[in-house]
Amino acid sequence: MALALRRRQAPHRNAIENNVERAQAETRLAAQAYLAWPIALYERIAPRDGASNWYKVHLRQALWFGNIAALGAFIAFVWPLAASLLIADVVATLWIYGLALLIDIAYFVLWLVLAMRYSRRAARGELFTIPLVARVTGTWSRKP
Repeated sequence: MALALRRRQAPHRNAIENNVERAQAETRLAAQAYLAWPIALYERIAPRDGASNWYKVHLRQALWFGNIAALGAFIAFVWPLAASLLIADVVATLWIYGLALLIDIAYFVLWLVLAMRYSRRAARGELFTIPLVARVTGTWSRKP
């Protein structure tokens, strides 16, 4: 009778994951990628072996969502500087920066609400499409 080698006795072999553990890990990472899009960037650069199509769709969508949000944040932070360079009045510049601060806070709250909503939906295992991402990329997923 032969016994199986323990993991430390067979280091060249990877641990075998069952489908439930892999699905839970994919669901968790997809949900986290909407809140922290560099996770999606890392997974795009170094993809997992045997990842499901659901996981790939969510990571691609989370990456685009993060890129679009980062571009929007950059524009929200830069426009007051550009406006203050065009306007030489100090009082007007202060009003511009005050308005910009309010817009930045509103933009952050909007992004946070959307990211948490998408993260929660991904954590439940839903397949959904973000309309802005679909418009930019030209891809739509089927509704289940």
